[in-house]
Amino acid sequence: MTLTWYGLSSFKITNTGGEVTIITDPFHKDSGLTPPRGAADIVVISRPDELHSNTDGMTGNPLIIKNAGEFDVKGVHISGIYPQPPSVANPSGIDDAKKIPATVFLLEVDAVKIGFLGVFGERELTEHQLEEMGDIDVLIVPVGGNHGVINWEWASHIVQQVEPRFVVPCYFKQNGVIFDLDSPDKFLKEMGGEPKTEDRLTLKSKDLMTDSTTVVVLNPQR
Repeated sequence: MTLTWYGLSSFKITNTGGEVTIITDPFHKDSGLTPPRGAADIVVISRPDELHSNTDGMTGNPLIIKNAGEFDVKGVHISGIYPQPPSVANPSGIDDAKKIPATVFLLEVDAVKIGFLGVFGERELTEHQLEEMGDIDVLIVPVGGNHGVINWEWASHIVQQVEPRFVVPCYFKQNGVIFDLDSPDKFLKEMGGEPKTEDRLTLKSKDLMTDSTTVVVLNPQR
């Protein structure tokens, strides 16, 4: 499994061999960044507003997932998880996307379990979300605050809730973004240790045999 960051909460996730490509939260040019482009098999959208669901640059007729449910595509399993079970959440009838909490996703690629929080704005994960996510290898979590996403304190608390093997922070201050976001510095300090900085994160099953948590900061790719 290889993870590449475009910026904000948009990532490209590919399996070993590159047969399956997943794009998350493809952003609009109104962000100040050049939108992601290219072929995709799956597009995962955590909040279906215009800024984070720009699929115009996606080719390949991908499956677009922007709600809770179970999905299986080319050996990849994806679970979209609302804060509460459907019988409790009952989000149907809510038309304003901004009133709907961001959908948390569990993506299983090459036996690597990825928790994708995307444009997450709640102080913590609910018991239902934690139960549905289970044991997470890689947690992708926003840390920038100030634009509807959690800040470094809430992000740190969620990392403690999940206890993943790897943490990849996202949605923080970066060159080009026109709205105000915090830098990841306070989050990284709270996590302790020395974070790794990489152009991409590639993991195999042997890399998951650890009880510690490693923070990986990805450089945005164009």
